[in-house]
Amino acid sequence: LSNYKNSYQRSCKTELSGMYAHYKAGNYVSLFNLMAQHEQKLGLIDTYWYLRALTAKRLENFSSAASYFNVAIAIAPENPNLLRDIAIFHREQGDYLLALEYASRLVKLFPDNAQNHSTLGLTYLKMNELENAEKCLKYAFCLSPTDAKVVNDLAKLKIEQGKYQDVINFLESNIKEIENNFEAICNLALAYRSVNQPNKACDLLSIPNSSQLASIDNRTKNQFLFNRSVTLLSVGRCDEGWVDYRKRF
Repeated sequence: LSNYKNSYQRSCKTELSGMYAHYKAGNYVSLFNLMAQHEQKLGLIDTYWYLRALTAKRLENFSSAASYFNVAIAIAPENPNLLRDIAIFHREQGDYLLALEYASRLVKLFPDNAQNHSTLGLTYLKMNELENAEKCLKYAFCLSPTDAKVVNDLAKLKIEQGKYQDVINFLESNIKEIENNFEAICNLALAYRSVNQPNKACDLLSIPNSSQLASIDNRTKNQFLFNRSVTLLSVGRCDEGWVDYRKRF
């Protein structure tokens, strides 16, 4: 029985590793179909449902993603990565109370992780509870001041407050931390544009290449292309601007 159990676990691990490789490669449609065929064998494993939820989310099948997240968290209620992604998922869907529930549980279970406090802070930010958001995001930055995501999340608060020069000062002072963070670069460009420095914004927005754009979801990519097109058009770089504007569709 012990040998059978070990063999089964190795088999499951091998299959899940192969599925994760598909996910990393962006083969979301084929992976979504493949995972459905293995539900009977892998249905008791939380990482199977977790990956299935992430795949459904990538395909913008949000109702299925929510269902799969629920199964995964029922199996592994204290998985920190799962809790964080569920909180983010519900925040993106506008289910702020659910997002707050999972983010609060995450911070309570793992209080020393900076990104957990950022997750909670961004949820408060979406709920327009700026005092709570600032408390969480500043605490996250104190815990991990070199984490690009944590740096960028605090910048989001300053953008929401309309403090664009503060955003510029803050992100420029942490430029080494954010130089490979796609979203942080976009936020710095937004701040430049907001204080009437569009040429600096254009220089920043020219950095992401096609492979970097391919790594983000369609909604984020389309928003980026639209923002870049507006910025390019504003400084008279019309040929480039219209290319991006058409791509956003």
